[in-house]
Amino acid sequence: MHLSLTLSAIASALVLACSTLVEANVAAGYLLLNPTHGPARLKALADNAANIPINRLFISFARPGMVYVPDSKTLKYVGLNYDNNSEDYGFADLQEKVKQLQDGGVEVFLSVGGWDYGCFPFLYTYYSVGGYGENTPNYYKIKKYGSLQGCTTANQWCYTCEPEAQQTTLESFDIFPEPNSPTWKQATDYVIQHAKGDTPVFHPEMVPGRAWIDPRTGANLTVPGNDYFVTQNRDPYQDLVHLGKELGLAGVDIDYEEMWHADYYKNFKGTSTQGPFTSHQTVYKYAAIMRDVQINIQQIHPSLKLGTASAAVGALSGDWWGGNLKNVWYNFFKWYPEVYNFAAQGTNAGGVNVMTYDLSSNMQYSECPAGQESCPLNKQVSYYMKSYADEGMVAHVGYEIGTPAYPAKDHDPENQLPLTKEEFPIILNELGSKGGFFWELYKPADDDNNVDASHVAQEVCKKALGENEERCKHPIPQPAKSVPTWVEELQQQLPFSLHRFQWRNKNRVMASNRTLLATKDRLARSLSSCPNHSGKLTFSSQRSVWYSRQQSGPQQARLILTPRRAFFSTTAKASKPVSSNPSAAPAASAPCSAPAVASRKAALSGSNTAAAAVASRSIAALPFSYDPTGLSAQSAKKPSCDDLNLKNSFYRRKLPEHLISFTSPKGKQLFREMLEEGYGEGYFSLVGNFTTQSEPAYCGPSSLAMVLNSLEVDPQRQWKGAWRWYSDELLECCAPAEQVKAKGITFNQFACLSKCHCDVQVRRANQTSLEQFKKDLEMVCSRDDIHMVVSFSRKSLGQTGDGHFSPIGGYVPKAGMVLVLDTARFKYPSYFVSVERLWKSLFPVDAETGSSRGYFLLSANPNQPAISLCKIPKSNLGPNLPPNTPATVTESAAATDLDAAAKDLSQLNVNAGSETAISAQDILRNANATPSSLVNNGATATSAASNPTATTSTCTSTPLGSVAAGSTIDSKMSWTSLAQTFCKDLPSRIQSENPQSLERMVSVVLQGVPREYAFWISQQQAHRLRDTTELLESIRATELYSLVSSAFPQPMSISEPGSREEKLSQQQHEGALVFGTLFLMSSPSTLFLTLPGRVSKQFEALRRGALDDEGQNRGKDRVLKEEVERMRSGIVDLVNSFCCCGTKSESPAAV
Repeated sequence: MHLSLTLSAIASALVLACSTLVEANVAAGYLLLNPTHGPARLKALADNAANIPINRLFISFARPGMVYVPDSKTLKYVGLNYDNNSEDYGFADLQEKVKQLQDGGVEVFLSVGGWDYGCFPFLYTYYSVGGYGENTPNYYKIKKYGSLQGCTTANQWCYTCEPEAQQTTLESFDIFPEPNSPTWKQATDYVIQHAKGDTPVFHPEMVPGRAWIDPRTGANLTVPGNDYFVTQNRDPYQDLVHLGKELGLAGVDIDYEEMWHADYYKNFKGTSTQGPFTSHQTVYKYAAIMRDVQINIQQIHPSLKLGTASAAVGALSGDWWGGNLKNVWYNFFKWYPEVYNFAAQGTNAGGVNVMTYDLSSNMQYSECPAGQESCPLNKQVSYYMKSYADEGMVAHVGYEIGTPAYPAKDHDPENQLPLTKEEFPIILNELGSKGGFFWELYKPADDDNNVDASHVAQEVCKKALGENEERCKHPIPQPAKSVPTWVEELQQQLPFSLHRFQWRNKNRVMASNRTLLATKDRLARSLSSCPNHSGKLTFSSQRSVWYSRQQSGPQQARLILTPRRAFFSTTAKASKPVSSNPSAAPAASAPCSAPAVASRKAALSGSNTAAAAVASRSIAALPFSYDPTGLSAQSAKKPSCDDLNLKNSFYRRKLPEHLISFTSPKGKQLFREMLEEGYGEGYFSLVGNFTTQSEPAYCGPSSLAMVLNSLEVDPQRQWKGAWRWYSDELLECCAPAEQVKAKGITFNQFACLSKCHCDVQVRRANQTSLEQFKKDLEMVCSRDDIHMVVSFSRKSLGQTGDGHFSPIGGYVPKAGMVLVLDTARFKYPSYFVSVERLWKSLFPVDAETGSSRGYFLLSANPNQPAISLCKIPKSNLGPNLPPNTPATVTESAAATDLDAAAKDLSQLNVNAGSETAISAQDILRNANATPSSLVNNGATATSAASNPTATTSTCTSTPLGSVAAGSTIDSKMSWTSLAQTFCKDLPSRIQSENPQSLERMVSVVLQGVPREYAFWISQQQAHRLRDTTELLESIRATELYSLVSSAFPQPMSISEPGSREEKLSQQQHEGALVFGTLFLMSSPSTLFLTLPGRVSKQFEALRRGALDDEGQNRGKDRVLKEEVERMRSGIVDLVNSFCCCGTKSESPAAV
């Protein structure tokens, strides 16, 4: 056994030694497979495979968290964005191109990762760019926003991963995941077993696409990437091998650039917090990734090759001060040589490609190699490649075409080191004997002094494959143009650009091209048919002018195109058009005024004279004009008396770049993700009732009309003809229509207007949190029976105007994007906006009210419209009664309400004979019934029970139990005195009683609750019977309910045990306890400001515990929380000018 092991070890050593001698000669190039140009460029390479000056192609980049299920034949979850319009996302086409290339002698690799797919914006900002103080090369990005505190999701954490000009979003980034799979477990076990540095620690809790809290800052983040591989129980590194096998690839490539990981998980080697450090944890993660891929190659597709990109400083040993990936490949090679050499040499070697570019000559930050006095590119490349060679690490040199990504051209151009025509041959002659690779095949040189991609490819190819290799003599093929050159020139001259639509609708562009070609042919035929005209139709490079050169003859033909005019003329002399500027809009003066008519007549006369003069000189003038763009009818149209004055009008506004139009390709992708994630449930009902506001200031009423129609609420009034329907101009309640038309409505007015028609939960931005906003978005967008309307500042979104209302159509949590259905469709389309940016737009103060904005959650049962404060008369009790005359009780009204409630229960199939059904019905009966136990701290109120028409003196002195059982008050209630109860009387009562215990506090508060409020709540609750059972169970389960029960124990009954009277008494008591608990949960904190501090803290702790939505309570007791919010907003409405929300004052400020 020992002998066999020894022989095996010797054999492995011999194989390794022999493979070292046969390093592959490679001329490799990377192709960035972006959806705009990538497919056409790949086609050009495939069509010319035998004659392209490379023998290895890296197609980049796939997402590290990719999912590919064997035999699925789709690139949908790979992240290449190759062809998102085809059913298989371009799988079959890519497979064909791979075969063409490899049949032509070019190995094809798929590269995973890259910079964007390896950058964690928050961690890179805080721990790489900002983690070493201000004297670091990239800190200027943070300084643009003041400090680290200025870095937010809205600016993608100070745009440290990519500059703002790249137009990335947070979903553009990804990280390499740590999957939970058998082969990953094998890989990590291997890494741990062979570790020679710090103790390995892996981080499976950091899952792409899921929430993660940074324990150092407490920041609640979403990890870049997508968790689809987790939900499907896949290992992305295993799926990469499966995909490579089924695409027919020669190999796969791991481009690992997670600098943030090295900086975040660094370990202090010295005593200073400024370093030096070790980056062993990053070595372990990278080694585990490579080992996982290696294991799967050996098990699934043994002939597949494995390559990797490495950092220029990767082979350096010694101390490390952060900000790069120094030492990672050095330690990887020293500790895990089997894995390194699997990729570097031998039959599975895809090569270790050293990124010897994006280097800087800035001595200030010690970015030159140690001991160097000057930092030209060739010296740095030589230094770094020597560090690999000195350690015996087989690797390929790398080149970058054109302007380097680092240092930034607009910040530190003098320290950039592009690949120049002078530097390239020096590097090639010194280091290029075995070839190399370059980034990127179609990257422009950007400067005449820089070397272009074809030249680099040809020279590297000659070094690797020999001077006489045929493929090395050819340039990199350019993709076929989608339009002829003359059409491109035409496009450049027109006031619009057809190429903007090429990738949106190829068929439309092809049709446009066919039209233009036909136009050109007809124009050529017309010229050829004219005597004295011969020659080929060509185009000049002069702006707005094309012409046909004549081989002979004095006459010339010119086609003159301007943005507004196009005509063909043949004249003896080529005359310039009077002006190439667009025709001016009609003057602001009346178009039919005498001066205007006279002016037009003069102009017409002058033009006729000029035309006659031209005709006298032009013997062969053609009697027609022709416009090859098809715009002549529009451009030649003359202003008439019927024309509108367009000078001061607009056709829409341009959407700011950080907002994604719903109809754009990116918007369509987000829409698909929204539906796949289940957060577009309410979209279709809203869009089916989409309303464009009929007035510029009607955004609020229009948003509400859209929501009400989508909720199928009957407006109970005619719209037009015989139809009842909501439209924005019919929504009146809280402000006169003329006032709304002139100024719009405020936040409070929208709340009041909404409450006239449906149930509303009001959220002020400064009274809630971003996390709550996200929870509400998830809740609303995953249901179709509730909708959100946001009140926001357009200025904060970079739009024109300011205050605006619009409904939310959907939410994409993983991308952090929200769909806003803009009701001002004449101004902006619907668009996706980041949730953080939208959240910030809720905070700017409204100049009309002096308060911030917020959002609303609207819901309704169309079969039972809500009874709103706005709909109940706000007058005092009657014209002939004094202001303090008490409200009367009408038993007949109570009986009617209970009958209606029983009918609703039967419609909802609630078993009236069950105990639960009885409790659900009794809450309606007892919300304003006699809770005798709440009188005098448990004493029986026999007088109230014996007098069904009992009255009280005032709301302030009326305990909840002073109204007879089964009765309601008259609808003519004093809303003024009711509101005074909450803002004045109850706080005064608490202050005078000064309760020193929770039980006493409960007794004092609940005995001061006005019966009118109980009546309103019971009416409001009638349409919620489908949720009442759940509501009661949630209330009874709270500690606050137990406290109320303790404060008001069941009174002794004089009725016979088990009798109907005793059961009724118990039901009434329990109903009162439930209502009392709900009231205490719902009342604003300002109601209890006069409580003693100790009692107040205990009470608030009880309320928070009942409504906690974190941890195990997340998602529980939804009905209770919604009901509490609804009741609280009702109290606020009462206090805010007693629902007279047309006024500007918001008194009292405490609520």
